[in-house]
Amino acid sequence: MPSRDLSELLFVSTMALKELEPTHSVTASSPTLESHPSSPDTCNCKSMFSLEMPEIVSKVGGSAFYCCSCLRNEAFPPNAVFGDYTFFQVYGSESFTDLQQLFGSEREIIRELQHRFDRLPIHKLVYYQSYHQGVLHNLIATINMRSGQDHAARSKLDPTGNQQDCLGMTPLHILACSAVHDLELCRVVVEKHPSNLITKDRWMHFGGLHQMR
Repeated sequence: MPSRDLSELLFVSTMALKELEPTHSVTASSPTLESHPSSPDTCNCKSMFSLEMPEIVSKVGGSAFYCCSCLRNEAFPPNAVFGDYTFFQVYGSESFTDLQQLFGSEREIIRELQHRFDRLPIHKLVYYQSYHQGVLHNLIATINMRSGQDHAARSKLDPTGNQQDCLGMTPLHILACSAVHDLELCRVVVEKHPSNLITKDRWMHFGGLHQMR
């Protein structure tokens, strides 16, 4: 790692990624997510690229993501029930959503996003970080696996911190997309898994600063 202040690197890294992406990132709190294509408000999500849906969501209504052509950073609760044509724009439109370009059908989009964080505990933790307290402590504990039951045993890093999910995202990608930016979480991820800075997601965007002079 070059000898620049880490906070500066993380700030510039996050801004570099944000400049490549549309400008909206939001959280959601309702157990039911609904929308309707006849409402003019539904097209306000055209530039939304990140939606941090809580795990309590049990139903996603039909056309809930109508016009959300730029949506990328999303995960669905595994047991959520979906209405018809959730990604309405996939049908009857010449414009392909970013998620459709990766997965093709609506069925595959839902399946992949419902299982996005399977066996990826660090990714899941940072994705839902805006809904929980004590995330920094939990992140450190999750990253630093111990090689034995003895507390004096040498710790080792959880290798999933360097892995990519179905969107090609590392934990740093997810933190950069989050509606709530926490520099300390970014710092821990980069210190323990620095390759996150130079890993590209499936849209060929880096998790961190991709050019350093």
